[in-house]
Amino acid sequence: MISVNILAAIDFSDATNRLVPAITQFSKAHDAKVWLIHVAEEEPPGGFEVHSTTLRDAVAETYRDEHKRLQELAKELRDQKIDATALLIRGPAAETILQEAERLDTGAIIIGSHGHGALHDVLMGSTGSSVLRQSHCPVVVVPIRG
Repeated sequence: MISVNILAAIDFSDATNRLVPAITQFSKAHDAKVWLIHVAEEEPPGGFEVHSTTLRDAVAETYRDEHKRLQELAKELRDQKIDATALLIRGPAAETILQEAERLDTGAIIIGSHGHGALHDVLMGSTGSSVLRQSHCPVVVVPIRG
């Protein structure tokens, strides 16, 4: 069996805990290395320089918390004998996921679907829909039920 890279998008919503078993199952079935990616929010307009120290400190704390949670998920997978690495990258979600999938030469992307529906996708956009339409590799969409 040929080992592949899998990029799994983590958004830290309530769906994250439901996505991890699918990541585990898929990675074990394909002897895959897992790259967990969380795309953090971009800088506010004008950058952090024009905003208060309080805002900069709050954003920095959020990044630290997200990084810690992502590292904990990667460790959870490694404890199950899965080769897992965590990536926290700031940028537009779908574009960043697609760029990293290309850079890492992934064989598949795993992403959760929150099931908001077509109207939500039209009005708000959908990271999952964008990734699905533009990906160079297969995308595994895991339905997440609330």
